[in-house]
Amino acid sequence: TPEVPTSGSVYFDANGDYLSLASTSDFDFGTGDFTLELYFKCEGYSNTPYLLEFRTTGGAESGSIVFYVTSGGKVTFWYAGADRILSNNTITLRKWTHVALVRSSGTTKMYIDGVAQSSTYSDSNDYGDGGRPLFIGVRRNSGSSLDNQSWNGQISNVRIVKGNAVYNSNFTPSTTPLTTYGANTKLLCCQSTTSATTAAVTPGTISTGGNVGT
Repeated sequence: TPEVPTSGSVYFDANGDYLSLASTSDFDFGTGDFTLELYFKCEGYSNTPYLLEFRTTGGAESGSIVFYVTSGGKVTFWYAGADRILSNNTITLRKWTHVALVRSSGTTKMYIDGVAQSSTYSDSNDYGDGGRPLFIGVRRNSGSSLDNQSWNGQISNVRIVKGNAVYNSNFTPSTTPLTTYGANTKLLCCQSTTSATTAAVTPGTISTGGNVGT
């Protein structure tokens, strides 16, 4: 079981809490490799809570990655109106879990606690289209508003790497705080024990919504 005992996390109360960053070209992954990863501890998933949301207007727009948990408890990579990858199993509540979404040479895979999931996605999509915003822990509606499909629990060690597939096979997730993965690390946050918006690496100011805390 991966734990991050020496690292901080951000707490979301499932009532509209979120973190956000303004649109940036750092989140324009193009057609290249990328790695999105984080640790989470979930208290409940009946409201289909969101982990990472890159849509600018909501809906089935192209170019935007969506990473959420279904009402049945499966971690899901959703793109342009359809679930593309689902985790093999439902997530375990109140347990720290590591998840990574990795595109390597045109194939996107999901790793749960370092184990590649059965479904993969042949992926030549152009993600970014010049830049995307990022919302952590909340869903963006079709009208660009945010809704209450927000995370219920904690999120820790969010790391976004543009241009590199950090993982290409099964691995053992780090039990200590994540560090930068070279110059291509575009975001490394949710590690502080005192501040939800502190980041080791960030392309801009991290804003908060609701009463998100540590």
